[in-house]
Amino acid sequence: MKIVQRSFFLGVVLSLTALGCRSNEVQPTPQEDFWGKSENLKNVFAQWESPEKWLPAKSRVFLRIEDPSALLDREDDPLSQEVWRLLEGAIPGEVWDDAAKKMGHSRRELLLELFGRELVLCDISRNHRRRAVVFSRSRPKLFRQLPEVLNLSYLGEEGSIGDWKLFQGEYEKRKYIAALGGPWLAVTGTSGIDHLKELITSNAQGEKTLSQDPVFNELVRRLPSQRDAIIYSRDGDGSDRHCVSLTYEGDRVEAHYAAKSAEFNQYLNPLHEIPQPRFGPLPNSVFLAGTISLVMRELPGQSAIDLLIFPSSFKEDILEKIQAPIMIFFGQVGRSEFQSDPGFVVPALGIAIRMKDPVVRHTLDRLLSRLHFLLSVGELELVEGFFGGSNVNKRGMKYKTADFRSIFLQGNSGILSRLAKLPQASLISTVAYGVVDDYYLIATQEKFFEQWKKSLEGHNATLKAAQDFPEFKLQDKEGLLVSVVLRGKEFSSYLKELRQFVKDNVEGEEKPKDKEDAREKEKIKKEATQLDSPFRLLVRGFENRRLVSFQVWKAGKGYLGGILRSMP
Repeated sequence: MKIVQRSFFLGVVLSLTALGCRSNEVQPTPQEDFWGKSENLKNVFAQWESPEKWLPAKSRVFLRIEDPSALLDREDDPLSQEVWRLLEGAIPGEVWDDAAKKMGHSRRELLLELFGRELVLCDISRNHRRRAVVFSRSRPKLFRQLPEVLNLSYLGEEGSIGDWKLFQGEYEKRKYIAALGGPWLAVTGTSGIDHLKELITSNAQGEKTLSQDPVFNELVRRLPSQRDAIIYSRDGDGSDRHCVSLTYEGDRVEAHYAAKSAEFNQYLNPLHEIPQPRFGPLPNSVFLAGTISLVMRELPGQSAIDLLIFPSSFKEDILEKIQAPIMIFFGQVGRSEFQSDPGFVVPALGIAIRMKDPVVRHTLDRLLSRLHFLLSVGELELVEGFFGGSNVNKRGMKYKTADFRSIFLQGNSGILSRLAKLPQASLISTVAYGVVDDYYLIATQEKFFEQWKKSLEGHNATLKAAQDFPEFKLQDKEGLLVSVVLRGKEFSSYLKELRQFVKDNVEGEEKPKDKEDAREKEKIKKEATQLDSPFRLLVRGFENRRLVSFQVWKAGKGYLGGILRSMP
């Protein structure tokens, strides 16, 4: 589903880190009185309205923080950290430090002085390149000081754009642009100067602005009027739009979500739909769980699945014999649960499908067994493919297990290939699947089958009976699609432990044995670097959040609504 594939949160994060500082040949002119001797700054400032009225409707990302000083003072908040990183990255840190010294401030005090009233980030695409421009409604008394303290050279009349005056600075061959217009200060790398020009001239060129876009206005109307920040994103052709408002109440964060897509309806035709977030007998040992309140009529690739489970039909023999909710979960199994210490806390993830007709278990068994066979044959592990599955009859439960280690070997990933070769690999790759009560359970740990059985026998062992569950504040909602709960600190802590295990056991520091080993180590090093950025983002985002909940529902034809709550 596009709503998942093109996460607006990821788009915002990418935009926040997209400030470029590549060289661009813009020649500054000698410093001069760019305001003019008789110009009245107050009159100029009064002419400017909210940025929605002059930024273009085609903006790919628009972030507006109403009172940045309140947000920027939250040193441990992940959004605050991203905004600080953005501001400090737009102009080299040494320039900020020098400017702060000239004004008798610390760097933090200077940034709060410049960006503490209203902060806007806008991002458009030019020739498939994206650059973010930061705008701030700054204090008039600062404007005359900025060129000197930030070591800026006025670009002259040729560098002026309407009421905007452009300046360029340079530090150790790294160039940056600052622009002043009305009460607004704009900052970007010099490679973003064309983006800056397009943003601040779109209204004068007769282009539609954000405030003239009916979809933008409708999404904003669906969000609370009292908010501390708003985030809006759209895809290239404008068919998908997402809008989020953020509200801070003490240490609590609440985000309301509205979206519109021409493709929502074709994906959101449920066979079964329930308005309650049902987690069934899911054990309390998980720290991430989601319940999906619909089963779709059609799925991409159904014909390929039909071939895999021939002579059955995926639609008739699976989709029509299961019902909402479907549950996903992620947890861990402690070292003490195993006969010998595996050296790390083993991750456990899976899915539970509620059966409407018990006969569906046989088709699901066949689907997973044939998938396992197909993957194994693909790696020429014929013995593993034919004989890799096992039937288990334990404590009154019957289920199957199969080692899907061959999944790690698909593609060209050095990290996954190394993981598959570890002695502990089977603890991650062995999948157990079978029936527990009314659910068909697929999990990476057999231990979860035992935990499900215990939770069925005693309600106190379920997630819903947990002491902290009411704090998630989940709502019953007509058209409810998804409900997710997360124990943030536990999740973050486990991610760090898992990452350390990969560093110690997969990446390694030993010298390569030969050229082929050296190439593999270089590939692993490159993959690890790419992995670290989103990994750190997840850890930072949740390490100070005890509980997080998220719900999404249908809010009319083509529209979605949602709410995220975060409790410290």
